[in-house]
This record gives sequence, structure tokens and C-alpha cells, in this order.
Amino acid sequence: EGYVREVAGFVDQKMREVAERTGAVSTLQVAILAALHIAEEYIRDRRNSEEMRKRLRERVERLEEFIALERIDQKTL
Repeated sequence: EGYVREVAGFVDQKMREVAERTGAVSTLQVAILAALHIAEEYIRDRRNSEEMRKRLRERVERLEEFIALERIDQKTL
């Protein structure tokens, strides 16, 4: 129940923002514009998240390579 209220509050806030910015009067128009805005934010955040995961994977791979090389160096000493 708390989660549903949080989501509903989020959607309501977006609809209010859209109504203020656009001056749209129709609830349907406001709802559609708010849905588009929410979808845009979601897609942007998902892309950013995917890019961040990619960079983190690359860093982990470099660290693993570094650790492997250090182990080899220690064995040869």
C-alpha cells in the first residue's frame, strides 16, 4: 500500500508540473504529457545505468588483470 501511494504521488507531482509548464487544461492531455515525461526520464536513467555498469565492468576487468599480473610477478621472485 505504501509503495502504491508513493508511485501515485510521483505521478501526481509529474502531472502538476506538466500542467503548470504547459498550461494544459485537459486531464487527458496532462496525463499523456506526464507519461511521456516519465518515460523519457526512465529511458535516460536506464541508459545512464547501463553505461555506468559497462564502465564498472571494464574497471573490474582491469583490476583483475592487474591482480593476476601481480601474482605472476610474486611467483617469479
